[in-house]
Amino acid sequence: MISFVSPSATLTRVLFDFLFSLLYFPVWWYTRGLKECASAAVRFIKERERGLAFFVWLKNILTPMYGQRDPVGFAISIGMRIFQIIFRGLVLLALAGLSLAFIMAWLALPPAVFLVLAGRFYPLF
Repeated sequence: MISFVSPSATLTRVLFDFLFSLLYFPVWWYTRGLKECASAAVRFIKERERGLAFFVWLKNILTPMYGQRDPVGFAISIGMRIFQIIFRGLVLLALAGLSLAFIMAWLALPPAVFLVLAGRFYPLF
């Protein structure tokens, strides 16, 4: 048996879903969406740190490279590791700043879109 749903009931349901989605969007954006965005940024930083091996370099700063235990080899090893730690730390810091900027953009995007649309329909000048 084929059931028939009236077009007005379908239209009512579609309008209800549309209005609910429209009203729920800001709630989702600033709660669950923000949590997902922040966790993605943290995951990105952790992956970049693993790729740069910053903490590995930091942990092994006093370990001589290539097993050279003479004073010159030790000094070169320390100098090289300090250079690598500074460079990799700056790269990691810059990537963390970009991740933070991404989260700030996530927070600012809906109000910015609203202001652009409001200015389009109701010119401020």
